[in-house]
This record gives sequence, structure tokens and C-alpha cells, in this order.
Amino acid sequence: MITVQRDSDSTPVLVELQCFDVVDPAVPNGWTFLDFGSGRYSIAPSEFGGDFWDRFHDENPEAEKTFEQVIERLKIFHED
Repeated sequence: MITVQRDSDSTPVLVELQCFDVVDPAVPNGWTFLDFGSGRYSIAPSEFGGDFWDRFHDENPEAEKTFEQVIERLKIFHED
């Protein structure tokens, strides 16, 4: 599963990875890789660790601001 922004309202949603083709394997600085075992992995911005998603879904203003900042950095990363 990967997290992407839904086109209609920019809400983050989970989508099966098999729906996508990886066209650029580069990973932005500041992202962390976790191996949960049993073939489960995570690669995500370090800001999305801990209770980030709980706070985001609870509409915490700081978590929402963090999400938008990460999205802007991703846009810049992919412009290069």
C-alpha cells in the first residue's frame, strides 16, 4: 500500500502499489526506511513517524501543516 493524494480533494488515501509503475527510484533526503519483517516495509518522510497519522486524522493543525510542507518539498524534489 502507498499513500497518495486523491485528485478530487487532495485527501491522503491508501492505494495498492501494483496500481503504479516506479519511474524514478530516487528517495528524498529525510525519508526513513523501516523493515517490519514478514516482507512488510515502510518508506516515508521522517515527519510522518510516531503518531503523525493519528494527529492528522484528528485534524490537528500542526499535523496538517506538516503534511502540506512535505507535499511542497515533494513537488520541488520532483521538479529537478
